[in-house]
Amino acid sequence: MTDPVPSIASHCATIRADVLAGRAPSPVEILGAACLTCLTADDSQAGHWDLFRDLARAFLRDGRRNRATGDPAVIAAFLHDTPQQEVVHFRRKDPHVWEVRFHAIRADGRWLACDGRYDSLLLLAGDAGGMLASAGRVRDAAEADQAVTAIVADIAAGWHDQGAGRSPPSLMLFSNGRPIDQSITIARFARVCAEVPVMPQLRVLQNRATAFFDPALLPAIAARGAVEFYAQDGFAPPPGASLMEALYLPDNGWAEHNQAARSLRTSLAPPRPALAEGLEVFISLEFEKRVWVEQAEGLLALFRHIAARVAPLTVHVNGMTGVGFAAENAGISTHFAEVTRREAAVIAGWRAALPGCGFRHLAGLDLTAKLAAIAGCGFAATPGGTAALIACLGGVPGVYYSHPGQHRHFASLLRMYEDGLLIGRDSTRPDTAAQGAFDYSWAGLGGQSYSIPPDAFLAEALARLAELHPGLAP
Repeated sequence: MTDPVPSIASHCATIRADVLAGRAPSPVEILGAACLTCLTADDSQAGHWDLFRDLARAFLRDGRRNRATGDPAVIAAFLHDTPQQEVVHFRRKDPHVWEVRFHAIRADGRWLACDGRYDSLLLLAGDAGGMLASAGRVRDAAEADQAVTAIVADIAAGWHDQGAGRSPPSLMLFSNGRPIDQSITIARFARVCAEVPVMPQLRVLQNRATAFFDPALLPAIAARGAVEFYAQDGFAPPPGASLMEALYLPDNGWAEHNQAARSLRTSLAPPRPALAEGLEVFISLEFEKRVWVEQAEGLLALFRHIAARVAPLTVHVNGMTGVGFAAENAGISTHFAEVTRREAAVIAGWRAALPGCGFRHLAGLDLTAKLAAIAGCGFAATPGGTAALIACLGGVPGVYYSHPGQHRHFASLLRMYEDGLLIGRDSTRPDTAAQGAFDYSWAGLGGQSYSIPPDAFLAEALARLAELHPGLAP
């Protein structure tokens, strides 16, 4: 079972008490307070801003900081001297779904900026003359330099002067191209809508090019009114707006992540029908950024075993996830054409080897259509990540696997997938015999392929299959 997650309000109170008692806050806790400040107004906003101030001051005292320019006392003084009523503009300009960029500006021209993500945090302070000090703990010095340069350039160009108030026109943007990341962010936002008095003027916008599902399928978001879908090329934010794409909560962690995924399952998955005669299986190939070198052979061995014991066998092959708008979906299909081509070639080989089995390629379907397609499946064998999340959301039991360097990550990421078993812990090895269609070398393990010997994969997959379907035991 997933770990229990307390309410946002109670967790904020616990964090404040712990930090005031001497515990050093994490970047995520500080970013979570910043996010809540910009999503709320009035007394609720004041409470979250005060939490941010307490946590940020404790962060400045933390001896683990590895970056400082100027005198950090300037930052501490701003935090000490600036209750909510002294702030004329709270504003965000997030670069992407993982990075918060938050500004607080006073009438006298003094300002504070906070830029960070789950593993890094920078605090900057200055006045109308420019930046006076910065301090933080960063993972990558070059990325930190780029963030500081962008913040200073925006301020010099008059970005602070364009602010539209303490609670400005605010846009919550869902615009990330990774289905798993955007889906969890949407679920996290739905939790905020259910637990926190979100400012009434907040608009929720979904990029048509990343509309893997309609956010309004989550009841707490639907209760706010219509979600606006926009085309990237025609997007023009209102003057002075606060642009939010990243969303951290003070309790961000695996328990919170798993709860968010569980809420997606409740909201998105269609009712599961009784298993039909035969067996339907959901699988996913890997060709985008890495490859399981023996995947065609290993999965075919699994299909042969099942087909020899039950008929008919229908295999649903995941494919790249599409969106609900035709023009944008066509663009996605073009971008991932090489991935789809490689998948289609493997499927053709399987059809030739097992002419009595049915194969359905789900490439290009959006997330809700995929969940409807696999609703009758009784077994899944997928890589960790988005494909395993789809199996989890669809309630399909089975196995998942990954590069050996990611076993621990996926075991935590997919803790809520209670019917899914991580296999290959002892047999999986890194392997450079194959490469994904795109160069993800910048992502380290994210771009490295791996080997699971087919006999080792088959043994573990069949053991799990027999637990779920005793009649299909070896």
